[in-house]
Amino acid sequence: LILALLALFGATPSIDRSLIAMAGNMQRILALILLGALLYGIWRWGERIGWFNAARLLAIGFVALLFVMTVRFSYMLTYVNYDMATEYLVYAHASPDVKRALNEIDAISERTVGDRDIVVAYDSESSWPLSWYMRLYPNHKFYGAAPNSDSMSAPIIIVGPENYDKVHPYVMRDYVKRTYRLVWWPDMDYFNLTWDRFFGAFFDPQQRERLLQIVFYRRYRDTNDYSRFRDLAQWPHQHEFEMWVRRDLAAQIWDLGVAPTVQVGNTKDDQAIDREVEIAALASYSGVYDGLPLLNPREIAVGADGTRAIADSGNHRIVILNANGDFVRAIGSRCNLAEGDAGGCVDPDGNGPLVLGDGQFNEPWGVALDQGGRLYVSDTWNGRIQVFDSEGKLLEKWGSFNTTNGELGDAYALFGPRGLAIDLEGNVLVADTGNKRIIKYSPNGELIQQVGGGGVVGGHFEEPVGVAVSPSDGTIYVADTWNHRIQKLSPALEFMAEWPTAGWDSQDIYDKP
Repeated sequence: LILALLALFGATPSIDRSLIAMAGNMQRILALILLGALLYGIWRWGERIGWFNAARLLAIGFVALLFVMTVRFSYMLTYVNYDMATEYLVYAHASPDVKRALNEIDAISERTVGDRDIVVAYDSESSWPLSWYMRLYPNHKFYGAAPNSDSMSAPIIIVGPENYDKVHPYVMRDYVKRTYRLVWWPDMDYFNLTWDRFFGAFFDPQQRERLLQIVFYRRYRDTNDYSRFRDLAQWPHQHEFEMWVRRDLAAQIWDLGVAPTVQVGNTKDDQAIDREVEIAALASYSGVYDGLPLLNPREIAVGADGTRAIADSGNHRIVILNANGDFVRAIGSRCNLAEGDAGGCVDPDGNGPLVLGDGQFNEPWGVALDQGGRLYVSDTWNGRIQVFDSEGKLLEKWGSFNTTNGELGDAYALFGPRGLAIDLEGNVLVADTGNKRIIKYSPNGELIQQVGGGGVVGGHFEEPVGVAVSPSDGTIYVADTWNHRIQKLSPALEFMAEWPTAGWDSQDIYDKP
């Protein structure tokens, strides 16, 4: 009866004489005849047994049909589609890939360090539902949305799409990956449903067939090719994750070819000679200057006229010597800006243009002199750069102590800046150590460019400390401390080459090259 009604009212009769139109009209005529016959049969049946009994039998039959359908759909839900995105009775839920990934983690752990003792690092994007499963792995690490060198040293790293760009610099060289579906959910065509769409789905033969396929078989027509059903492998409503496994473990465990994730190639500089060279000192500076001996001097710079500038870090000052090594002046004293007056900070000119702490330092690590004699200082634990003229007068300053969480971001948020260098164009290169980047400023502190962010692939850094510029071609060299290497960059801060260095294993804040 229902099918006859749908066939009768599913489309408007046509006066077209084409075979398709005539076939449609004939279908409606037959449906009308069938509908009439069915209605006549129901009327005769009701007259014979009584309309009350007929209604009872119809109700019992309808309930029996609902019971059979309930059993069928319950079986499909429980045993067939229980974790499939095609099942409307279960909304957003973990895909079968989650258990597959966990089984692989278990296999790797069992064959390397023992039952679930392996270190697994996971992020905020994958925390649901993985946080529930990670309770079974006592050595798991949650790094949220801020990967760091500790979590990125784990043999297995899990990451979601929002954090791909943050994690990839750490893993592209030494890890291999598989991509899995984390969570998926059914089609949501019912969004923005209107009455026209609702009734149109019943009276349009194509839409009606599509609904029947979904309701009875959980099969979805491909919206781009209606003759095909949608493949779960390309299901659009899903949230994926990547599982990265250290290359040496993957080669032992996984049944896949462990091809390089990125083309590393021979990035070792041909000019880097792997040997030790002893160089005799031409001069040494270890005297008492302005009443104090040097204490933890971190860097020295030589100007065009032979002036020496020494970052006397332990005494929170810069010591200036002439070309003969004679003392000229000392600039600065201790000031911890975070503590203000209590940190030793003073206002050098009272009501003048300078403010509290100007010209003072908190362990300056980096120092550089440009061709004009201007002095640049990394005021490390105050998170700023200060610039002085050849007479020691403060000219410029920029930066504040802050973090970018190891990403490229605010160029004036400096986290323990150390090394300084002047390039061939007179611009200032700053090793923003804690923020894992190299920043190029104009002589007046205007941002030109920055490069890096945390990671192990070329052009990324872990604790960059020293930076130097070749006077011949402007090539830039960076001491990438915790990656145990020197990186070579072009004057445009593009990665060119790298080579490993022995040592630099300590992560103590004072143990730096």
